[in-house]
Amino acid sequence: GGTIAGMSGRGVNATDVTGVTLKSMNVSNSGLQGVLFFNTLAVPSTLDVRTSSFTANFGNAVQASSNGTGLLNVTVDGNTFANNNAAVLAQVTSSGGAIVKITNNGATFNNSAPYTVTRNSPGGGAVEATITNNTVGTTGVAGSGCAVACGGIQTLALGNNTFNALISGNTIRQVASTGILARAGEGSGALGVTISNNVLDDPVGAPSPGILVQSGTLSTDTVSVCGHIINNTVSIGWPVQINVLKRFNGTVFSIPGYGGLGTDTTAIANYIKAQNFVTTVTATRLTAVPANVFSGGPLCATPAP
Repeated sequence: GGTIAGMSGRGVNATDVTGVTLKSMNVSNSGLQGVLFFNTLAVPSTLDVRTSSFTANFGNAVQASSNGTGLLNVTVDGNTFANNNAAVLAQVTSSGGAIVKITNNGATFNNSAPYTVTRNSPGGGAVEATITNNTVGTTGVAGSGCAVACGGIQTLALGNNTFNALISGNTIRQVASTGILARAGEGSGALGVTISNNVLDDPVGAPSPGILVQSGTLSTDTVSVCGHIINNTVSIGWPVQINVLKRFNGTVFSIPGYGGLGTDTTAIANYIKAQNFVTTVTATRLTAVPANVFSGGPLCATPAP
């Protein structure tokens, strides 16, 4: 591993190294990723990207991927991204877990959801994701967030083991799909997600929903989701501003503090509505199976500071 600072160029590619730190870089016009950090290691590895700019890279600006058993540590802080595919993609696909912190970045004119953390099935590593105080898009500039069927922030907890996420203080504008997506499926994992104090405004067209939290993607899933959605502001440009979706009976979906009937989707929607600055909330469940119900519970687990 090592540190690279104050350089301009077309890209950085690091494979099976234990650590890379990038500071004050200017990475542009790469035919692939701006930064690709890929490992299959059995020991921990770290990628730290700060105060850099990434422009017009064909692939993702920063991509960190692990197919190893070692813990992947990713910090992306204080950077600017423009005209890339995604700004940041962090993903694990094996038993190695990840600690990902995406903070204080700005991303415009993305071709894919700019900030994504995912554990792909059959991955079984524990993941912690902190996505805070980032911006997507520019007020009044058409398509400046993500204009072609793509949204803002995604946390995808596929496979098994825990996945704790904090998505807070972000501002998302000019995207053409769901602004914030948190989903668990393809296994028996446990997603705890807190979505708080975000602002979603100026969508492209009328995408829906603004915020989506979902338990289950396959009928065989036994995942559990805890979704704490509080103090978010979502504009009426999203016809459904918040949707919680319990898709399959084998899954669990708990909403901290809710004390009503698990089958009363109107009461669930009104409970979430009262905790956010929105007018339209939907709670959706597969009603063909009477036992497919929501539940209340304590606050969701969150990543360590």
